[in-house]
Amino acid sequence: MSLRVLVLNPGSATLKFGLYQMPAATLLARGLVDRIGTPRSELKMFVTGQEPKIEPVAAKGSGQAAKQIIRRLLSRPEGDARSPASIDAVG
Repeated sequence: MSLRVLVLNPGSATLKFGLYQMPAATLLARGLVDRIGTPRSELKMFVTGQEPKIEPVAAKGSGQAAKQIIRRLLSRPEGDARSPASIDAVG
């Protein structure tokens, strides 16, 4: 069975993440929300096979940062099969 696992690594002002296809632990996407709690918070996302994305986000705390990460991972441009489209577990 193949699962997509989102791994979160919180810091004081950042939330790093990696999305892995299991059981082979293939990295599908990685990145971070930086400057959490400031008006200059931004999401940096690197999806395998795509150009890196950097965009401002609202992230007053790590909970909001996690929501921003999940929302971006689950959004997929029309017809783009390379983007992750599901998350089966979070840890």
